[in-house]
Amino acid sequence: MMTSILHSLEGLAQRSKNVEYLPLGFGGEYLINTPQDLELLLEIQKDPSLSIKFDFKPLPAKEDFTLKKSYTFKITVKIPQTKSNFFSTPDYLIDYILGEKEVIDWSKKIVLPFSEVFYSDVCKYKSYFIYLNRLVVLYKKYAYWDSVRIVLFTDKPFIIPLRKEKISFDKLEKCFADIDISKFKDSIEYLEDFLDNETIEKHKKEKQSIFIIESSKVLGSQVNTRFYSLVKEIGEIEDSVDKSFKIYLENFSYKKLELELKKDLDYFIKSINDSIGALQSQALGLPVAVALTQFSKVGSESTSSSLLYTPYLALIAFSVFVAFNVYQQDLQVQYSKASIDRFFKKESVSSIVNTDTSLNSMRKLINKRIRIINIYMLSILILAILVIVYSLYELGLLAWTPS
Repeated sequence: MMTSILHSLEGLAQRSKNVEYLPLGFGGEYLINTPQDLELLLEIQKDPSLSIKFDFKPLPAKEDFTLKKSYTFKITVKIPQTKSNFFSTPDYLIDYILGEKEVIDWSKKIVLPFSEVFYSDVCKYKSYFIYLNRLVVLYKKYAYWDSVRIVLFTDKPFIIPLRKEKISFDKLEKCFADIDISKFKDSIEYLEDFLDNETIEKHKKEKQSIFIIESSKVLGSQVNTRFYSLVKEIGEIEDSVDKSFKIYLENFSYKKLELELKKDLDYFIKSINDSIGALQSQALGLPVAVALTQFSKVGSESTSSSLLYTPYLALIAFSVFVAFNVYQQDLQVQYSKASIDRFFKKESVSSIVNTDTSLNSMRKLINKRIRIINIYMLSILILAILVIVYSLYELGLLAWTPS
């Protein structure tokens, strides 16, 4: 739709002279040299997106026009939100770009300054306007802004004025003429990637701080020219930001972060070690208890049967207690494992654990400890069950016949 409307406007402008641009369209003198010129005019009259008016008659018909004669007209573009989607001059376009906080979808706009038919000298700056929008959006994203300024908060507020009376295309064109478009594009894309695609939260905050500080250093003290300086010096801002972040990385150490993380890891390891320690004495107690039972059995023929049963009943009770304690320790280990998993999924940890050798080693160590204790607890549980079975057999409550 926008392309067809622009095509109609270009056809009208190509056959006109004394073109004067208006906020929502343009005016001029349309010269009808051929029947095709007249047909184009009649097609434009039928287009609901365009409203064309002539001085000599409000709604002229085909027979009202004469070949080889010119007619004064004014054409208005009538599309949804015309003021935000149609731009007849570079200054109108700049005013819109300065007010936008999102990257513009240019396919939904009619921009006469991008057309060689309307602006043969300005259309060569199309890419500059497109990236100027992205530059403004970038600063609005990472700094305070309102309708008349962008404010970088450093030691004191650093103001970049956006007032349209202070920023004109004539001055901006001089900046564009001194900038290589590929460098302009690359610098803005670098800064977008630098700020938007950081996964480590600590680095993200540092990058934003560096971006603000280095911008204020480069742009200088002349408030009224800061926006033009921003456009001209974006390459220098890119270089300063890049150098400052590299210095930050050279001085950055994971040691402080690792110390904080290792405190948590030490707690997890202690918890697991405590579980192992709690089971060790009981695990050793099972075979000792069985041995003592066997020892008490020797030379006890004269002892009453009720007294003979007592050690086995105690052995069963002790084994049940050990089995229950294994269950309790298993719950504790599962809780510790869940806490460890949550720990390694935290943003401050997950973003560096795969690249940090120390943290990665500690994670592997903990996983190994958990596997060992699971095997250990299963062994103790099996031993306790065997002791219970043995005691029941000795008590005559469980029969066993060899095959």
